[in-house]
Amino acid sequence: MTVDYDPNLGTLHTALCLKDTVISQVLQRFEFYALIASHVALRSAYQMGYFSPEELHLRLPMSLTGVTGSLMTFFVVFYNGNVSAGTTSSMT
Repeated sequence: MTVDYDPNLGTLHTALCLKDTVISQVLQRFEFYALIASHVALRSAYQMGYFSPEELHLRLPMSLTGVTGSLMTFFVVFYNGNVSAGTTSSMT
């Protein structure tokens, strides 16, 4: 879907416009709010001292984050390439 861009509206208006974006679709999903709620609950429990990852031996070695970050970047780019290719092919 192509969205018309009006450069006269300004940067702030363009940045805050949610119409025809993935953000409006994400905000309509239950999973988004469930993940936000679980994050807030875990963060609050950690801050108040109810949850301590060290006591449960929950550690993530930094060497693993490089591999997972690289894979995630690859798949996001690959997925975006498929979305772009699908969008342009469906428009013709």
